[in-house]
Amino acid sequence: MADGTSVPIGVTAPRGKAGRKTTMQKFAQRRSTTGFLLCLPLILLIACFVIYPAFYAIYLSMLNKKMTAFVGLGNFQFLLKRHTFQLVIFQSCLFAITSVVLKALLGFTLAHPR
Repeated sequence: MADGTSVPIGVTAPRGKAGRKTTMQKFAQRRSTTGFLLCLPLILLIACFVIYPAFYAIYLSMLNKKMTAFVGLGNFQFLLKRHTFQLVIFQSCLFAITSVVLKALLGFTLAHPR
């Protein structure tokens, strides 16, 4: 029984423009293209809700207190000269490093068979 997709033995497929696929058709039939097109809405959502606000926050951090003039990295220079800010950075790094090390040690200890 023929299913319409097989070619009888001895019969060759017609050659010409009707039998050729264009580059765009080959591109559209690839599984990677389909996967990318299915992921595209998520990529756009990430760009809208994560990347844009991040760059906008960086821009706002480079304005003066009244948010009327661009001061560049002057705000960061002011912060880095403050002892309180340096202490906060040190404590944050200390907490991050010790928590990662202790969690890793605890995990290895619990996973190690006796």
